Amino acid sequence: MKKIITLILLLTAVINAQLLSPIEKSNYTKLTSYNELFDFAYQTTLVNSNIELSPIAVSTNGYIIPALFISNDKFGEDKKKVRVMVFAQQHGNEQSGKEGMLLLLKEIALGKHNRFFDRIDLILIPQVNPEGSETNIRRNGVGADLNRNHLILTMPETIGLHRVFNKYLPEVTLDIHEYYPYSEEWEKLGYRKNYDEQIGIITNINVSQKIRDEQRNNFLPYIFTYMRTTGFTANEYLLGGPPGIERMRYSTVDIDDGRQSLGILNSFSLIFEGLNGIDSLSNMKQRANGQKTAVVGLLQYVYENASSIKSLVAEEREVLINGEENKCAIQMEHYSTKDSKDVTFYSIKTRKDTVISVPEFHDKVKPVLEINSPAGYLIPKNDSKLYEWMRRHNIEYISADSARINKAKISYYEIKGPIKKILEESEITLPELEEKSITNISLTNYYFLPINQLHNKMLPLALEPQSQLGLSNYQEFNYLKKGNEFSILRVNN
Repeated sequence: MKKIITLILLLTAVINAQLLSPIEKSNYTKLTSYNELFDFAYQTTLVNSNIELSPIAVSTNGYIIPALFISNDKFGEDKKKVRVMVFAQQHGNEQSGKEGMLLLLKEIALGKHNRFFDRIDLILIPQVNPEGSETNIRRNGVGADLNRNHLILTMPETIGLHRVFNKYLPEVTLDIHEYYPYSEEWEKLGYRKNYDEQIGIITNINVSQKIRDEQRNNFLPYIFTYMRTTGFTANEYLLGGPPGIERMRYSTVDIDDGRQSLGILNSFSLIFEGLNGIDSLSNMKQRANGQKTAVVGLLQYVYENASSIKSLVAEEREVLINGEENKCAIQMEHYSTKDSKDVTFYSIKTRKDTVISVPEFHDKVKPVLEINSPAGYLIPKNDSKLYEWMRRHNIEYISADSARINKAKISYYEIKGPIKKILEESEITLPELEEKSITNISLTNYYFLPINQLHNKMLPLALEPQSQLGLSNYQEFNYLKKGNEFSILRVNN
């Protein structure tokens, strides 16, 4: 028996010593292929029984997208734990997120981060877009930008992500990307962004103020300090510029990306943007380890604050379900609260970090158009596209004739004409409307989507025709605002 135990220990030691991620095996000279990723992910399950491999979707061209479910007991059963979902490489040409997550997976397999899983159940999805990764292009196999598909949910990759989220309702979510700072305009200025990581918190003002305050006041200082003490640089996620040429602001309020499509459900949702290389492989060791380190920093923050994060998200989701807030901003814009903001950039000439004063940095978001949310919405049962959309988002609905609806409170929008607006540097065409009552209606022909559910804020943003983020702005759903009447009805309070 002693010989058998000794042999097992020796074999385990040999396996552990040989457990290298594919990019480590190539000494960071070759990107990890899809087959190598899948084989390595499976290998980690053999090394560590706390890791379970399961597919979440099949991509447009038939690649199985794997997820690793990591727990020190049965995943999802301990209700005291914080559930965290981390996913990388929605954009195929942003390779360091995938490589960093495989480095993290190796460390988890070897037991380096065991303590985290006393309080955390982790869903790790190293690669959402295998087809884009294999050819090193941004989009998926049918030319779709997956990070612009989280509202309409027409791609199997994003459908799979949201299916996993809806099943487990993680309190914390993270979408991992890269940013490319090497533009001609910044070169002319002589400076550029050079942070190992840009950390993006929630900017949509319909998300719980308490969650947004926790991210800004507590998480950002924590992760900046963590990155600095581990040898990496970090800054809040900045868009726009160069300063003096284009305005600079924090990132988008849109809910069609991986961060805010989940954040609008009052999740503690984030985006990490690692520094891209001049090409896909350049400086990959630094880039991949920067991504890994930032995620370890997030996991440590969650571990140290597990109880408060769990309670905060639960309480703020109850606010949505109970309908305690009636206002929803359906048009938003960034604005400046200060004359200038000091920002650290990298000087191309001196090759040193330099502080530059950015004029009128747009650091806040304000409502441009705010509405009173209705009691719910009525969508036609014969609209198969809308039906599939609400099913994929796991939106609660019932047949309208079984709901207690006062017909006198039902209204529709009459479309008068187009209005053009520029919001977040994009010109959009929205309809001019007049709201009118309707009583001559057969409720048997409609589904009722009550506002008092987890999707409380998401429903007006998606279904109101004047929403800058609405479904009807997408080609797949622009039929909703054609003609004189908007086909989605409101049930008013």
